[in-house]
Amino acid sequence: MGSQFWWFYDILAVALALFIIYLNAKRGFKKNFLIIIGYVLSAVVTSVTSAMLAEPVYTWLIRESNLYAFEQVLSDYDGTAVIQDALDKQEYGARFDEKKIDICLSPAKADFEDELYRYVNQTCDYTVTTPTEFRNIQRGAFIESFGSLMAKQMPLYARLSLEDKLADNDTLYVETMQHIYGETGSTRQITSYLEDTYVKDDCIRIINSFLFVAIFCCLMSLIAVLAKKLEPRIYFNIYPVVDHTAGGLLGILEAMMLLCLLCIFLRLLFVTASDTMLVLNEETILKSRLFRYIYQLSGKL
Repeated sequence: MGSQFWWFYDILAVALALFIIYLNAKRGFKKNFLIIIGYVLSAVVTSVTSAMLAEPVYTWLIRESNLYAFEQVLSDYDGTAVIQDALDKQEYGARFDEKKIDICLSPAKADFEDELYRYVNQTCDYTVTTPTEFRNIQRGAFIESFGSLMAKQMPLYARLSLEDKLADNDTLYVETMQHIYGETGSTRQITSYLEDTYVKDDCIRIINSFLFVAIFCCLMSLIAVLAKKLEPRIYFNIYPVVDHTAGGLLGILEAMMLLCLLCIFLRLLFVTASDTMLVLNEETILKSRLFRYIYQLSGKL
């Protein structure tokens, strides 16, 4: 959606970079090097601080609400009905007994899919499909049903994480069903497993990014004030041409850092937004010619 507007991000990146380079070249090296040092120091301090604080903040503020959300999902999820509906959609030409499906699922043993596959073949009196395709159908039905329930209780990133982690992982799907329909395990244990497996890591990364943006902006505000006060006391005896040229080179570094900060902010926006926006979406960025490289770089910071 809106991917035809990829050029918007390239124009934005070039325009912002040229504007910052021009300002820095106009001001000169001696009026900008303190700010650049501040950017570098702020980035280092912020990276360490945000990484240290992300998990404690998650545990303190977010984890319990995630566990409660999974409780609501579990209360609405009916695995037997989901499996039966998935089988009916295949139009195998037979009616499947809900109680038989429930026997295969409760408790969900390590080979519950094989038991279900045998039951379906016996009921139809022919081999309906390959074991691999049968597992794919069941996993897809789980992702669609469970993911849609998650979407009602949690932000977009939670459902996307479920889809991504289960897409090609048969073992994880079976493990998840064993936790949900196992013989033992309290609701707290089940929700803790689901939260740790599908949400925790992404949630911590989002908090880390949010803290990075917030702390970095605060530090740079303080450094900008400090640099303004120290500027009259700093003197460099260099030619004006060299001063302005060096200032422009510093502008390249500042532009890159600001663009990376913008990309981090956009990542936060994409994972927390409930709807895909026309231009503000990752698909459009990844089709850009220049901005996508900065965006991908920011994801590794």
